[in-house]
Amino acid sequence: MTALTRTRTWMLCLSLMLPVSALQAQTAAVADIVRDIRAEKSATDRIAVMQVHKEALDRSTEGGERRYYRHEGRLKKVIEEDYGEQYRQYREYYIRRGQIYFAYTVHTLYNAPYYLTRESDPQGEFTEYFDPKKSVVTTQRHYFDPQGRLVRHIDGTGRIMDGAAHLQEEAHRFNKELSFNPAASEYSRTK
Repeated sequence: MTALTRTRTWMLCLSLMLPVSALQAQTAAVADIVRDIRAEKSATDRIAVMQVHKEALDRSTEGGERRYYRHEGRLKKVIEEDYGEQYRQYREYYIRRGQIYFAYTVHTLYNAPYYLTRESDPQGEFTEYFDPKKSVVTTQRHYFDPQGRLVRHIDGTGRIMDGAAHLQEEAHRFNKELSFNPAASEYSRTK
């Protein structure tokens, strides 16, 4: 093998390794961001006293509530609960400097409307009644970097979704569904 051939072989190997090491660096950076988010979320959850402002939500058939949590004048967390006759949705948004850095969603889909019970159907017209044990529960987690970009999405099946195309699409869906402005100085809706 000539020196020129060895050099070309070495350069080819190096060029194949660079994308892998760049991907590893990106993965490590996301892992660092997620670690920092988890630490900040835990610190927020340990705050013993926060001012709470509540408002009713009317976007579902059974209503809901949004609670804003402030500490030392800064919005730290927002919790939303929506109730429908066949579902419940619970969301937590963690906020830093007017931006969401973490969001956690629990969606519970009931097997039948919650009010449909054997007691409410004395004639036995229905074949299935509400049973909380038959509910389907899915959770999602959204992690945002300090610039507000979605860097990790854990979907309803528990899969970590880090692909750029998925993250862009999911960020668009997430922002479209967001119904308050975390940067607002007062409690306000964006829709």
